[in-house]
Amino acid sequence: MRRFRDFLTDRGGNYAIAAAITAVPLVLGVGVAIDFQTVSRTKTELQQVLDAAALAIAREGVKLSDRDARQIAENFIAANFGNKVSTLSVTRNGYSINVAVTLQPKLAFGGVVGKDKWSVTVDSTAEYMMSKYEIALALDTTGSMKGAKLAAMKAAVNDLVNAMSVQVSSSGNLKVGVVPYAAFVNVGPQYGPSFKKNGKVDAKTGARWLDINGKVKFPEMELGNKANRFELYYRLGKTWPGCVETRVPDKKKGLAYDVMDIEADPKVSQSLFVPAYSIDEPDDRWRNGQPKYPNSYVKSTVSVLDKTPQGQARKLMKYGYDPVNDTGGKFGAVRIDDSPSYFYSNEADPKGPGYGCEIEPLLPLTIDLKKVRDKVNALNANGSTNIMEGVMWAWRVLSDREPFTEGLPKSSGSNKKVLILLTDGSNSITMLNNDLGAGYSSIGYPADNRLPGLTPVSSSSVANQALNAKTLAACANAKSDDVEIFTIRLEEPNGDTGDMLRRCASGDDHYFDSPSKDDLQRIFQEIKDRMVSVRLSS
Repeated sequence: MRRFRDFLTDRGGNYAIAAAITAVPLVLGVGVAIDFQTVSRTKTELQQVLDAAALAIAREGVKLSDRDARQIAENFIAANFGNKVSTLSVTRNGYSINVAVTLQPKLAFGGVVGKDKWSVTVDSTAEYMMSKYEIALALDTTGSMKGAKLAAMKAAVNDLVNAMSVQVSSSGNLKVGVVPYAAFVNVGPQYGPSFKKNGKVDAKTGARWLDINGKVKFPEMELGNKANRFELYYRLGKTWPGCVETRVPDKKKGLAYDVMDIEADPKVSQSLFVPAYSIDEPDDRWRNGQPKYPNSYVKSTVSVLDKTPQGQARKLMKYGYDPVNDTGGKFGAVRIDDSPSYFYSNEADPKGPGYGCEIEPLLPLTIDLKKVRDKVNALNANGSTNIMEGVMWAWRVLSDREPFTEGLPKSSGSNKKVLILLTDGSNSITMLNNDLGAGYSSIGYPADNRLPGLTPVSSSSVANQALNAKTLAACANAKSDDVEIFTIRLEEPNGDTGDMLRRCASGDDHYFDSPSKDDLQRIFQEIKDRMVSVRLSS
């Protein structure tokens, strides 16, 4: 009897019963919270995917077909949600794209209340911002690009041009220029002057930004500042092939002509561009009979280092120019050996004043994309690497200043100026153990003392560092002129070059390291996506 009373008065079980009754709404509450988090997370993830899809469609421009637009959206959704989407719509209205999706995520506890799925509807609207694009392609065509790398670059560049042509609404909104570079940049022989019967240049001909009359003064071991280079070509029966030297800074006036796009002015001789002229290098040979210089094409005993008045006169006379009693015209007594030079194992270019200018002329900005593709397809690989000149001439192509004025003023609103620089090597000057110190390049010779810190006995690393510094200065100046720069390092392991290209670019996301030529098409596609201006409007 007492046990029965103890059972009736025992209150311990009430807690278990009460807990069991209370647990039902608690479990439901936790379940609802989990399902709410699932729906909320799904909606957030879906919004991100739709935003990306809408932007991707907008980047392709108004010429994209509705079918291809929907395919892009389907690819984005399938990659993230598989086949879980119940409805998808892609609506295009001019430059505006709306992507809407309904998804029904499963609910973990919805069955308790009779609903195992919940509909989530999300949409995103993106707009293509109408812009005009001016693109300068600074493309490395040095000897190391020969073969598969050059072919891969051509294919990737042509793909970019084709993609951008689809992007823009009218052909006038896209201009492209091509600047091949090696040791020099070839601006085009068509800009050179004509000649009178006496062999003198016709001052009324030729581009106004070239040193037609031989007035520019700068350090030069062989020709000095007396001879007109165009006339020397003519006297030797040769045609100027189109390459120019790097302009020399005017230190007195503080004008960095070499790394600034200062407009060429015929009234300011130092602002003009001097035609490249590869001098007749000495006939000297080593004991084994090998030549010390790659470009000896006139028999002469005068020393290139002879700075006496008599020596300077003799150096000019071997080209048919008498600095005292010059009568002009061709000098028949001068015979040129223009046979191939086999000094370098990877080339056999003809010797003569045009030696080193075996490079395709640049193409100024044009809306004719067939000309662009033809120029790219015509590129050949030869020579050493001068990235600074690639940057500078690409910038000059983009600007509205002389030498090339096809670019719009930078104040023209929606116009975008883009410089894409590709190289597979490091800045270099071919240093040689001779009196000139190196092969001829756009800065002359180390013996001319035009590049700070570079002398005939400098190492290749000193030359690289000096050119890197100049290249970075050129990049900084171009960026301050509202030029957006993308850089690509192709199969080049040098860390200093990678650092220089990264700093040259308009941000870390504008620098691309391509360990293989097979990455180029992907990289140029990414550059195209970064160039195009799109935004989310909802």
